[in-house]
Amino acid sequence: MKKSICTIVILITGIAYTYSQSLTPAVIASAGRYSESNNLRLSYTLGEIAVSTLSTNNLILTQGFQQPTLIISSVNDPDKFDWSIIAYPNPVSDYLNVSFNFMDKKDIIIELSDITGKKVFLERYDGMIGKEEKSVSFSNLKSGIYILNIYNTERTFLKTVKIQKQ
Repeated sequence: MKKSICTIVILITGIAYTYSQSLTPAVIASAGRYSESNNLRLSYTLGEIAVSTLSTNNLILTQGFQQPTLIISSVNDPDKFDWSIIAYPNPVSDYLNVSFNFMDKKDIIIELSDITGKKVFLERYDGMIGKEEKSVSFSNLKSGIYILNIYNTERTFLKTVKIQKQ
């Protein structure tokens, strides 16, 4: 009798263990973004309360969904870039000028987002070469911080600038 009760208890424990709850990693954050190209993946979240790793001699505690990990496989020499991008004035009141100088023909996208990640401006410009200038209107936007992302049509980031609207 004891043997069959032990067998049943072990069997129930084994079944409960195999069908136990499984949690998928999830994060609750105020903002974030994920972007990917052929050779780069970038992911970030804003508003996580704690992101750190604490350890003692025999314990490791990792907090936060996205741990601060940076793996660099190669670095381009900035002197070999065949382009330049300048955004001015910063802080801006009415219009932001974005000055480009491309040695080769490039198709680019200018994207402006508010601090929550909401896109407030998105425009594509094809066949840009040499010195060119584009303007982004800030006249209908509220005062605050905005993120200007400039990337090519393959979604490779060329430049990211934090812009302050007065």
